[in-house]
Amino acid sequence: MNTKNNTIIVIIISLLIINISLPRNSNSQSDWNIINHGFDLNRIQFLNDNDGYASGGGIVFKTNNGGAVWKPVYTNFSADYFWYSDFIDVNTGWVTGEYGKIIKTTNGGANWVTQNSGTFNTLINVNFTDQNTGWIAGHNGTILKTTNAGNNWINLNSGTSANLFNSCFLNSSTGWIAGDAGILKTTNSGNTWTLVLNQAWMYSVSFINESTGWAGGRFGKMYKTTDGGESWIPQESTTGATYYSLIFMDQNNGIAAGDYNIIIRTTNGGNNWFQVTSGVQNNFAKFSNISFSETNPENGWISGFNGIILKTVNAGIDWTIKNPGSGDYFWYSDFINQNTGYVHGSNGTIMKTTDGGSSWKYQTSGTGNTLIHSSFIDANTGWIAGHDGVILKTINGGNNWQIQSSGYLDNYFNTVFKNENTGWVVGDAGIFKTTNGGVNWNRQLNEQWVYSVSFINENTGWAGVRFGKIFKTTNGGTNWIQKPSGSGATFYSLSFRSEQNGYAVGDYNTIIRTTDGGESWFPSNSGISNPYQKFSCISFDYPTDLIGWISGFDGVILRTMDGGETWVRQEVPINVDYNSIKIISNSVAYAAGGYGVVIKTSNGDATTAINTNTETVKNFILKQNYPNPFNPVTNLEFGISKLGFLREDI
Repeated sequence: MNTKNNTIIVIIISLLIINISLPRNSNSQSDWNIINHGFDLNRIQFLNDNDGYASGGGIVFKTNNGGAVWKPVYTNFSADYFWYSDFIDVNTGWVTGEYGKIIKTTNGGANWVTQNSGTFNTLINVNFTDQNTGWIAGHNGTILKTTNAGNNWINLNSGTSANLFNSCFLNSSTGWIAGDAGILKTTNSGNTWTLVLNQAWMYSVSFINESTGWAGGRFGKMYKTTDGGESWIPQESTTGATYYSLIFMDQNNGIAAGDYNIIIRTTNGGNNWFQVTSGVQNNFAKFSNISFSETNPENGWISGFNGIILKTVNAGIDWTIKNPGSGDYFWYSDFINQNTGYVHGSNGTIMKTTDGGSSWKYQTSGTGNTLIHSSFIDANTGWIAGHDGVILKTINGGNNWQIQSSGYLDNYFNTVFKNENTGWVVGDAGIFKTTNGGVNWNRQLNEQWVYSVSFINENTGWAGVRFGKIFKTTNGGTNWIQKPSGSGATFYSLSFRSEQNGYAVGDYNTIIRTTDGGESWFPSNSGISNPYQKFSCISFDYPTDLIGWISGFDGVILRTMDGGETWVRQEVPINVDYNSIKIISNSVAYAAGGYGVVIKTSNGDATTAINTNTETVKNFILKQNYPNPFNPVTNLEFGISKLGFLREDI
């Protein structure tokens, strides 16, 4: 065997076990958690108080702590769109979606297999009564059945070409399906179906036994049957919403949810329905599914479009927002401390958290323009700059935002304020400065496409521009002098740690560094092989100046722990464009980007790096460490059969 001998020095606290392997690829290794996202969640299901799944929009999430943290276990949102999922236990479940897509897992989402549906029709609903027997309903009258856990799916004759949306099966023989034509029923395992309610646009159905059930539909329609569907009595639901989900816990207590931010509840079998406050500020919010814990009927959840998740702990009397649901594209996240921060982006959206991202509240921006960048000088006072010349200011933590104007209608990309009076915004039309808190703005540099700006005090600052231009000022922007960058990249973000040390990042896989105040720049290796990689933001922990982060497109987040000498790509829970990253301390950082995603790490000073290979070394030589005994340093000499990235667990 040909080997390459290697010697490494390892600082050891305690030597437990040595396991040499090539890195393994697993999102479970990520130290980042999703604290907000905007993916449609068409289905949510809890098997008990802790274990649950949510699916929609080409993604499947899993939680094992009651929804406090959701982790993606399947992501293909560029190609797939899922409508429903059904799990028979914490490990085994099916997910259905557009173009006849069916995927199945038997190990809690660690692995998925695609099953052959035999159709390209959209599959809206899946319902299993045991580990082998299940049904799927979908568009164009599609009803599929399996009796062998999905290894084979049989196309049943529904007798209709209408779209089918929801199903309720009490056992392997008796079930109902809601759809555009009304309610279908089978009593012979789906061999034949009978239209038992001839009402258009029925979206949900729920039965508590073979006799008593309810159906909800468009324009506030609600019906009840006490004879298995032979006859139906209309009920007054009190709203005109479309009820996409309906669930009854017993003959008296039921909940329905739908569009226009509507949740209704009954305690007398539907004789009377009354609205329940969701807590969601968006009156156009659309709720798509209701689920209650299969072991605790007090605990329930509602999911919806743009990632909405609500939770109740008192059987639906009160609901709290766990994920507010924002499908907007976030451009920036600005955190004042570990708990208080803002994210903002498209459509004038601003969201604020005061508990580290556990909950979010929308703020009224007064504009529909895209909001690109913000700068806060304290917990109350901050500015946001965006497209079409918009500049916003708050002096009360975002409770109110005042629109300011620079006199130009160009797009602004970056802003920095050093105190309540002095600040700069940069954009398509150059660099603008205010000395009275944004009441008046004066253009300082008539240069197109200025994307980034960084000031370490009121006098000394730098600006990053398109085509590799970097400008510096030492007199508060009265004069700007161009400095050679050695690059042709567009610099989207600048970060200076002192008057001498700074970084710029941009497109074309560019990270450059200066140690002389920007007089000269030299490249820093990102470790990314893609020559077109775009880096959007850089942030350093200024108390130590050692830990820094870079965010970028295509799920890229880099970290340095040596002041920028080296950068290592990090595992992230989901690959979206990360437009901003903000480090709060050695350990805490936030990043925000596409699909309304905000992620957080509270373990930023750990050493978890992205893994790029799943191969385990089968042939290796581990030689005697020396000196032996050791304290506190030892040398480990080993040989491996081929070159590759190596991880050594001590």
